Amino acid sequence: MAELFLGVDLGTGGCKLTIVDAKKGVIGEHSKEYASHNPHPGWSEQEPSDWMEAFHACFESLREKAKFDPRDIRALCPDASTHNAVLLDENDRVLRRCIMWNDQRSFAEAEWLNENHGKRLFEITFQKASPTWTLPQLLWIKNNEAELFSKIHRIAFTKDYLRYLITGIWSTEYVDAGGSMLMDFTSREWSAEVCDILGLPLSALPPIGAPTDIVGRVRPEIAKRMGLNDDVEVIAGASDTCIEDLAAGVLRAGQCIVKLATAGNFNVFTDEPAPNAFSFCYNYVVPGLYYAAMATNAAASSFRWFRDNVVRRVAPGMVFDGIEKFAHEVPPGSDGVIYHPYLNGERAPYFDAHLRANFFGLSSFHDLRHMTRAVLEGVAYSLKDCMKTASSVGLVPDEVRLIGGGGKSPLWCQIVADVLDRPVIKLRNDDSSLGSAMLAGVGSGAFADFADAVRVCSVVEHTYTPLPENADRYDEMFAVYKDIQANLAPIHVRMHDILQNQRIEDRR
Repeated sequence: MAELFLGVDLGTGGCKLTIVDAKKGVIGEHSKEYASHNPHPGWSEQEPSDWMEAFHACFESLREKAKFDPRDIRALCPDASTHNAVLLDENDRVLRRCIMWNDQRSFAEAEWLNENHGKRLFEITFQKASPTWTLPQLLWIKNNEAELFSKIHRIAFTKDYLRYLITGIWSTEYVDAGGSMLMDFTSREWSAEVCDILGLPLSALPPIGAPTDIVGRVRPEIAKRMGLNDDVEVIAGASDTCIEDLAAGVLRAGQCIVKLATAGNFNVFTDEPAPNAFSFCYNYVVPGLYYAAMATNAAASSFRWFRDNVVRRVAPGMVFDGIEKFAHEVPPGSDGVIYHPYLNGERAPYFDAHLRANFFGLSSFHDLRHMTRAVLEGVAYSLKDCMKTASSVGLVPDEVRLIGGGGKSPLWCQIVADVLDRPVIKLRNDDSSLGSAMLAGVGSGAFADFADAVRVCSVVEHTYTPLPENADRYDEMFAVYKDIQANLAPIHVRMHDILQNQRIEDRR
């Protein structure tokens, strides 16, 4: 009889499931997309009901594809992007679409929080307010949807909402709780002082546990629908960024994760919290470890935007491999074309919601090939921006591992290695859903510890070594990339003000 563990990832772009055998490792995976809604520039929302629907559909497809017996599943564990709050009324009905982490509408609330409470908030939460965090998002709702805010009875973060539907138990853990900017980072308890700023009762926030906690068991009606036994344990889980780092084999301080997914991350692991003004500070699932995270809002999503709105306008149906060939046809540096990936403002190191994407240096000589490579390089420059800032505050990694969907492109992996001028290790499988399956195995006791889970499930596929001639060229181009950003930043603010005034006039 096999001993199986199901990892459930509610990513920004869709649901992905991975099934793991405690002795053999990964035996199957499947994914299903769901929609994000963008009713205004800079807004990003999702329907919580889509998550459960995608979970069930994804499981049915996985079961058919991987040919496993659902009765062999011992435990499951969810993860999801953090910072996203599902708002429930007193009857546990969802009050509105969930505002996502990449939504930029609450920039004014974030500025107000930093101006009026910034020092104290940083002391308590180890974070600087930005639109990414739940706290300013909730303040925006209070300021703009006051009647709805008054109806909030419970808050559940994305993965916790799915787990609540699966188990009937309302709870969270300290990774996602920290992502709300409502938790005291040191005590790992909800901060009454922060909640008072917002006017949110502590009773609206769920109990906080550990990522490996066994929260409960699958409800009988859901177990029957999925073909599971009645005793399947449900593990608390953690944020997708945190849990995918486990899938990539991070077990010690000094390791670093570079992520090419919807967002791009540069995560440096430490054995003590390292709060600073330029990065986010998170707990990690491995006890005694933390990580400083710097992030670009639009990494693979930059490429997806370019594919859907530029390439497919002239070549409908073009897939990634075909588009990637364009980039192979031009030299490193894209003959002077530079792309800034600020489609939805930017997080680290600028924390500027007004920044916008741009192509610089285009001439009649350039074509679609140059723009394609420039997008890949621009995301890598943004990650180097994060790396440089991390180094400036003493966060210098001794090993870099690359994860995310963008890592499926050997060219993009090589560009990242060349731009960072560091060897980059690529894993065979690095999905958050794999990390959640590993966490399910640790939480249920099937794996002796995290190192045992990594030994069974994490496999290094390739190491990309930087090419010196490319690294030198990219270093020159990065300096120009930085100068462009600095000079355009105030112009982006002017453009925002112009557009804002135009919208006000249009509504009259």
